[in-house]
Amino acid sequence: MQVDITKAYQAAQKRLLLLDYDGTLVEFAPTPPEAKPTAELIQILTNLASDPRNTVVVISGRDHDTLDEWLGDLPISFAAEHGMMIKHAGGGWQPSLAADLAWVPAVRAIMQPYVDANPGSILENKPSSVAWHNRNAVDAEKAATAEDELVGKLQQYASANGLRVIHGKNVIELQTEGINKGEAAKTWLQNSGWDFILAAGDDTTDEDLFSAVPPNAFSFKIGEGPSKATLRLESPAAMRLLLASLIAKQ
Repeated sequence: MQVDITKAYQAAQKRLLLLDYDGTLVEFAPTPPEAKPTAELIQILTNLASDPRNTVVVISGRDHDTLDEWLGDLPISFAAEHGMMIKHAGGGWQPSLAADLAWVPAVRAIMQPYVDANPGSILENKPSSVAWHNRNAVDAEKAATAEDELVGKLQQYASANGLRVIHGKNVIELQTEGINKGEAAKTWLQNSGWDFILAAGDDTTDEDLFSAVPPNAFSFKIGEGPSKATLRLESPAAMRLLLASLIAKQ
């Protein structure tokens, strides 16, 4: 696999790299603000973006303000909040669709009891969604049970209000229907002429991305679990090593 992807990368003249952030480029942290990019990652992304043959897109569930703060100085593109907000390199942020957020207070009211009942879990307010994180819950078993219960409640609310439940690793998020990483990726995939496409992600939210890329793309699932991706790496460290090796061997 390493030889094949290296040869394909070296031979390509128009490359697209679609990269998830948390769990793919960086390891998970106890709370979202702690997962800041390292100097190593910033250098890798800088080196990738410096090649005019490359279009680098960080496609993440992160809110766009955080991505801008952490990586906005780099000449790369973004799809933030699972694709709700789009930014092309050198441009400004634009919403992918107009979303009515009148549902947010009701969803917060549904989620808040689960925050209260599971110490260590937190409620994150994003510009276009609300998320309950339980990765750092004191009682992991109790939080896992609560997670299943909350998903059931949110599914009922979502189906009645045109919303989508995003169930990731230790996180449940509610967002307007029609927004996902696959639809966001089409912003770039619709441009013809790519002769090298790499997509990487670690979570259920990245399956939409893997479904959107063509069969000849190098799609990487980071970590365990079933996936539509055709390739697999064990960790974000392995993903960074792969990206660094492509740069070194070009």
